[in-house]
Amino acid sequence: MRATEGHTAKQVRDFLSGEEVYLTLDPGTSFELEGLTPSNTSIKAFELMISGNEGTSLTFRNMSYPNDTSMRIMCMNHLDLRFTDSEMPTIQFQHEFDFGDWDEYYALGSNATTLDLTIDNSTSNGLWTDLWSLDLQIQDTHLVNGLGIFSYFGANISMSNCTTDGFGGYLSGPFHSLSVADSTFNSKWGGGFHIELEALESVLFRDCTFDGGSLTFGQSIWGSIDMNVSVVDCTFEGDGAYLTFLWSRDSSRSAQANTDFPVPEGGFVGNTFSGGSSGVVLHYALYDGFLVESSFSEGAAAWAWYQPLNDAKSAEPGVGRHPEVVVLNDSSYRIEFPFEDYYYKLEESYFLDVTDDPRSAIDPAPLDVVITWRPPYGYPTSIADYGQIQLNVNRNVLTYRIWPDLQGLLPFYIDDWPWELDDWKGGRW
Repeated sequence: MRATEGHTAKQVRDFLSGEEVYLTLDPGTSFELEGLTPSNTSIKAFELMISGNEGTSLTFRNMSYPNDTSMRIMCMNHLDLRFTDSEMPTIQFQHEFDFGDWDEYYALGSNATTLDLTIDNSTSNGLWTDLWSLDLQIQDTHLVNGLGIFSYFGANISMSNCTTDGFGGYLSGPFHSLSVADSTFNSKWGGGFHIELEALESVLFRDCTFDGGSLTFGQSIWGSIDMNVSVVDCTFEGDGAYLTFLWSRDSSRSAQANTDFPVPEGGFVGNTFSGGSSGVVLHYALYDGFLVESSFSEGAAAWAWYQPLNDAKSAEPGVGRHPEVVVLNDSSYRIEFPFEDYYYKLEESYFLDVTDDPRSAIDPAPLDVVITWRPPYGYPTSIADYGQIQLNVNRNVLTYRIWPDLQGLLPFYIDDWPWELDDWKGGRW
C-alpha cells in the first residue's frame, strides 16, 4: 500500500493489521493509528515492511497484541515511529537492504536507514533491533522480556522510569550514548544489563535499582579510550545483583596481554550493594579512583579481578619443553567466587576481596609458583624451577633453570615432598 495524503488513518491501520504487509509513506505524510489489533488472532507472527520518506511518521496508540505473538518491522529509508499507551508484542526492528549493495550502504554510513523510535507508557513483551543506526527513547514502559540492541553505525538511547524482567538488556556495536535513569531491572533468570564497550562515547546509569540482576560492562581491546562510563546513586540488592567491568569475553588472552586496560572518564559513584552475592567485580586498574563512595552491607563485597598471562622460557635454549607455571599458594585469591557470568572468561583468573581497602587492589602481593617441564624420552613431567608472578601486570615471563636445588624449598609448600624421582638422569641428557 502507498499511503498518501488522501488516505485516512483508519485505512492505514486496517491495512497494517494483516499478517504480512508492505507500506510506503509518501513524503510529508503522518498518521496516528488508534487501536491497532491483529486481523487474525490465530496468527502468532507478523511482518510489517515500512518504507518512510522525508517528513513521515507513524504513531501507534492503544495498540493491543497478545503477549505470545511476535512482529518483525523491516525499515526502509528513514522512519519515525512512536508507540504510546500500547500492549506491544515481541518486536524486532531490522533494516532492509540488498547485501549485494553493501559497499553502497557502507559508504552512506550514518546517513543510511535510520529509525527514530519512541515508546511511551506501554508494555513490551520484548524489543530487539538490528539496524544501521538508531535513536531510541523509552519512558514509563515495562519491558517484560528485556531489550537487545545492535547498531552498525551508532545509536543514541535514552530510558527513564522503566522496568525490565527476565533477560534484561544487551547492547553491542558502536554507540554514541546511553542514558538510563530511575529504572528498575528485575531478574528472574540471573539476567540484567550487559554492554559491550566497542565504540561507545558515553553511558550513564543514575538512580536505578538492580533487584537480583547485574550490570556488566565488557571492554573490547578495540574500544575507544575517549569515553565516559558512569554509574551513579544506583542500588544493587539481592542474589546476583552485582556490577562488573572487565575485559570482554571475546577479547583474546594474548591481545589483552599486549594491551593496557583502558580506564574511561566517569566513575562508579555513590552506589549501594547488599546481599551475600552482591557487589562489584572490577579490573584492578579501576580501583585507582574509579569506585567512589560506595557502600557494602549484608555480605556484599568488592572484588578485584586479575588475569595475567604467564609464560616461561628455559635459560638453556632447546632444553626445556612444554613448560607450565603452577601457582602454589593462592589461598588469598578466590578462583571460585560468588558470581557466575557467561560474559567473562573466569578460567585462570584471580579474585581478591578488597572490600575493606579497595585501593589495595592496585598493588597485590605476588604469588609463589613452580615451573614444570616435560623431559625428553618419555620421562614424566618434572619440577624445573620456582619463582613468583605479579598479578597487576599484563604478562609474566619467567626464566627457569633445569633442576635447581629445590630440596630445602619445596617441603614448605608440598606436604608429600619428596616425590619419587627414580627416573632423574642428571642435569644433561
